[in-house]
Amino acid sequence: MLAKGAVKAIGGIALTSETSIKVFRKNGIVEDYGVVSRRVVTDALVALIVDALDTGASPALDLFNFGGFGTGSTAEAATETALVTELTTQYATDNVRPTGTISQPTANQYRIVATLAPDATVTIQEFAPFTQAATGGGSMMDRSLTGGQSLVSGDSLQVTYTMTLTSGG
Repeated sequence: MLAKGAVKAIGGIALTSETSIKVFRKNGIVEDYGVVSRRVVTDALVALIVDALDTGASPALDLFNFGGFGTGSTAEAATETALVTELTTQYATDNVRPTGTISQPTANQYRIVATLAPDATVTIQEFAPFTQAATGGGSMMDRSLTGGQSLVSGDSLQVTYTMTLTSGG
């Protein structure tokens, strides 16, 4: 909100993000954690946007529809290009990130909703939208810490990531 207020006051654009999560337990209980992270859009995404505007560089921006999940709890940083400790064999299909559902809730927002249904016991600490389904590659949009949700086979974790671009003026 502070970034959006500053944009309105001095002009320019702001790119902000927020990540919210829900855990669906295999016994039917739903745990809604609400917003767990705000920011950190990566330097790599900013460069990709500028390159796409300048040269039409790949990957296309509409390819950020895969949700990466991990167990790393290191603080978020704009310089990151990968999750700290991404899952591999714990994904429902080994080494394949879940495909998220992309939407545009308002004219200036991008949203991905991705659901992890692990086939092993894990504690999820981090999430990121990626351009590639296979682990270990693709461009990462943002890395969000989730707060450490312990999951067992039969549980699922739903992440809603929303990026908002606010124009100035």
